[in-house]
Amino acid sequence: MITSAEYCSFKIRYRVMLVEETCPPDGMSGLWHRYVIGVDEARIEGRKPGSLTDVEKHAELMVEGLNERVNNPSASAYGRRRIRK
Repeated sequence: MITSAEYCSFKIRYRVMLVEETCPPDGMSGLWHRYVIGVDEARIEGRKPGSLTDVEKHAELMVEGLNERVNNPSASAYGRRRIRK
């Protein structure tokens, strides 16, 4: 069993695991990419239109937000997100 101090020092770190070109969804066209974000066995998969660079940036922003929310007990999953320009 871990102590509360050990638990508090444990940080979950999501990361971008994969970004690759994929076929567009049915009825859509253009350049699409599939991304996978994960930590341990947990995976989040998504698809997004755009260049490889754009989708990589999108996935990295998602990782930042996930890590911020999961590792900050005062952050609400329903709270307002920071919008970066």
